[in-house]
Amino acid sequence: MQDISEQQAALRERKRAEQELQNAQLQMVQSEKMSALGNLVAGVAHEMNNPLGFIAASLKQAKLTFSDIIEHLKLYQSSLPNASDEIKDHAEEIDLDYSLEDLPKIIDSNL
Repeated sequence: MQDISEQQAALRERKRAEQELQNAQLQMVQSEKMSALGNLVAGVAHEMNNPLGFIAASLKQAKLTFSDIIEHLKLYQSSLPNASDEIKDHAEEIDLDYSLEDLPKIIDSNL
């Protein structure tokens, strides 16, 4: 009778050990999945960062260029107070004053 109870205890111990092994394997698989997901996210972030950095650097340069153009247009406006009707109409049509004021703000908001 003792042999049967020892066998049952050994069987229970094997089942417990098998369950622990399965749990350990499941944890390893989950850990590998999380590691792979982390690598994927890092790769995506890197790939997004490159073009975003390029755009930001380009906008900084564009801001300087637009500032020069705006300054040049203002010089034209001050030196040619009697602009033709065509120029006045076009400036009104495109709302030039608003555009000259708003363009630097648009660029600043994207930097």
